[in-house]
Parts: sequence; structure tokens; C-alpha cells
Amino acid sequence: MFNEIAKNFPNIKFTWIGDGELRNELTSENISITGWLGRKEVLKELNKNDIFILPSLWEGLPISLLEAMYMKKICIVSDVIGNRDVIENFKDGFVESNPNDYVDMILNIKNKKIKTSEIINNSFNKVKNNFSVNNMKENYKKVYGV
Repeated sequence: MFNEIAKNFPNIKFTWIGDGELRNELTSENISITGWLGRKEVLKELNKNDIFILPSLWEGLPISLLEAMYMKKICIVSDVIGNRDVIENFKDGFVESNPNDYVDMILNIKNKKIKTSEIINNSFNKVKNNFSVNNMKENYKKVYGV
């Protein structure tokens, strides 16, 4: 899906952070693949981008998404559990179902048809207020009765 999305924007650079057995399917000429990186390098690479795309087929609690939200990136994610548990569509990010929806959303963002500053701030505040280490620790204590 990432490849299909990138093909629609030949003049925009897309960065695939990571690697994997399907690397050869990322054939669009505007995609650069970083390979596996350490956490500091991943965050540095993420910081170079405006939009974070997570077209996963499944997710648990996507830490990469939380980090992108905290770094004030516009987040566009697939409509799967995990992503839907974090992103409230059009409030703090965007949940999409197919490549055409991603393309339309990127065009809307690029053409400033969507006010992203409020979405970015909502996203940042959600992570800061709900997913800090201390907050998560307290929530685990409640769940496990510790």
C-alpha cells in the first residue's frame, strides 16, 4: 500500500523507515529505504518528514505512531485495531481504508483543505496526557490490581 500511495506523488519524497522481507516491493522511485536504524536515528529520520503513514495490516499499540504524534507529525493510519485505538479520525489524525483514501487525504493536506494545526496539537496532547510512562504505569497498576 505504501508503494501505491507513493506512486501517486512522484514529486514528493517518501521514506520507509526500516526494512523487511517485502523491501523489493517498494519500487516507486520516490521512496528511500533507510534499513534498520537505532532509535535515535529513527527519530532523526522521522523528524525530517511532515506526514507519518502507517498502512499496517494489524497493530497492537503502535509505539511508532505515538512517537510520531508526540513529534507533531500529521498521522494517517490504516483502519485496524491498534491504530483505531489511538487515532480518533479527524480529531487527532486520519484513519483510512485503501490507497485512494490515503492519496485523497494527502492531497487535502497538501492543498490546505484541512486545518492540520489543531489536529497536530490534539495528537500531541493526547500522547502527553494519556501515554506517558507514568500514566501507563498507573493504568497497568489498575488493570493488574497492584
